[in-house]
Amino acid sequence: MGSPSRLLRGWATTTTRRMLKVRRPHVLVACMPKSASSFLTEAIARLPGMTRAYLAWGYGWREQTLDVVALARRDLARYVCQQHLRYSGDVGEFIDEYRLTPVVLTRNLFDAVASVRDHFRNESTESPMAPLGPAHAKLPDDALEELIAEMIAPWYVSFFVSWQQVDCLRVTFDQVRETPQDVVKLVCQRAALDVSDEDVSRAVEAAQAQRPRYNKGVSGRGGAISPRAREKIIGLTRHFPEVDFTPIGIPHARA
Repeated sequence: MGSPSRLLRGWATTTTRRMLKVRRPHVLVACMPKSASSFLTEAIARLPGMTRAYLAWGYGWREQTLDVVALARRDLARYVCQQHLRYSGDVGEFIDEYRLTPVVLTRNLFDAVASVRDHFRNESTESPMAPLGPAHAKLPDDALEELIAEMIAPWYVSFFVSWQQVDCLRVTFDQVRETPQDVVKLVCQRAALDVSDEDVSRAVEAAQAQRPRYNKGVSGRGGAISPRAREKIIGLTRHFPEVDFTPIGIPHARA
């Protein structure tokens, strides 16, 4: 839970906010991996008065859950936080208590699988979703795609389903890629961030310069993944026939 001094500082910050009835914009970008979330978060963080916060208990191999002490300590700050975070009752309580504005960012799941495959090959296999190692990155494309469909894609489906009934701003990879300024404006409206169109334009341009790799992001890459991987991904959704998965590129599940 952290050292006594860390806990005390968090308690003092939250108490101060409650006493003074201070309202600060706290944006939580809950996102699928490989969904342009780093770019969007960077753009929001570059708005006047905003900063980037890290609120997870841990990263790397560990599931990214919200750390209540970190939330308390940053309570008086204006921030945006990016996390690969599924919704739960605890998350809902934190959203209410710390006045978070949830922005749920998704992507076509087949495209995401193609991007995850390339990330494993070119960067790292480290992930809290499955204990993979360097040998997995050397698998043939079809085998690696099937592995991702079986071990990584279930988290994506779980993420999407978990946020279904939550009051949040929903945006997609394609929206961020095609109209980033419009998306940032939507976030600002939702979070009651008082900024000008010029502020938004400058923030987006700065984020694009900071993250040039994002400019290579494209849609439709998932059309080339193996048919077996595609079938496995679609099969995951059969357990949730009441959920419309078309926003992430998957046809309606059949019972």
